[in-house]
Amino acid sequence: MRKELFTSNFSFDGSFHANCQQESVPPSLFALVNMILDGANIKDQTNLVNTDTTRPALAISQLMVFNSVKHARNVDSSSSARHNRSQETPLQLYLSLKIHAVTRSRGLVDTVCYLGLCVSYDRLLQLTSDIANGVCQRFRIEDVVCPPQLRHGLFTTGAVDNIDHNPSSATAKDSFHGTGISLMQHPTHTNGGTDRGVPVISQNGSSTKSVIPLPTTYTTVPPAAIKTKEFSAPPVQGPARPANFLTSAAATENEYAWLGRVKAAVEKSAVDSWKLWSAYHADAQQSVIPPAAINASLH
Repeated sequence: MRKELFTSNFSFDGSFHANCQQESVPPSLFALVNMILDGANIKDQTNLVNTDTTRPALAISQLMVFNSVKHARNVDSSSSARHNRSQETPLQLYLSLKIHAVTRSRGLVDTVCYLGLCVSYDRLLQLTSDIANGVCQRFRIEDVVCPPQLRHGLFTTGAVDNIDHNPSSATAKDSFHGTGISLMQHPTHTNGGTDRGVPVISQNGSSTKSVIPLPTTYTTVPPAAIKTKEFSAPPVQGPARPANFLTSAAATENEYAWLGRVKAAVEKSAVDSWKLWSAYHADAQQSVIPPAAINASLH
């Protein structure tokens, strides 16, 4: 079983797949740990996925794979152990990323790493740099800065606003002025868009912690100015608004339907039985609610 501990075939490519935890541990080790926790039951061992101890057994198995060494090292008790990158499992990577995302504390990550529960802070910086470099490399290939979670073939809207930071402290040396762009895509039940996939990070074992720059077309914005003080807008071709804009018979009928319900409730002194305008129309649209929008931000 110790030989199988060093045959892990898990390699982090930027995302955690559905069965990555099961694939990162040997089946024999997983069965042994599950048997220790749940007892020797042949019937349950044939269907480990549905047992109550599946997740604890997976966690313990991954900890054993992560902390196993082929030869004992003579290290100081106060120093942290060096873990082999080829034996990293999803649990340790996820814990390190989660702790850093929530707390941004290097000391907390290193403390949990010292206990053998996650990867070190230096390894975490390598992972985040690899992920960022994978995203930037996609920007260069596609020749456009577009967040990877956005999909092809969906109607997209954007909201642009200034980001201003003008510190009032007497010791402040500079201020910040930038632009924030919020992008929103609107999938429908018939068109969910085409997934662009997750950026695959490099697997060459590099230890870089620097991030390649964004394309110059995104970071360098040439100045623009209007040469004349008078601005003339081009003529509009066609109607400025649809013919049925807030005046269609269906919209008017829906409004009168809500008013009729309110009137009937008031006449019967049953005020609690009528609904607000927003709640009434929300209930009427329950069957056609589109999927949740996809959001991304650029700064």
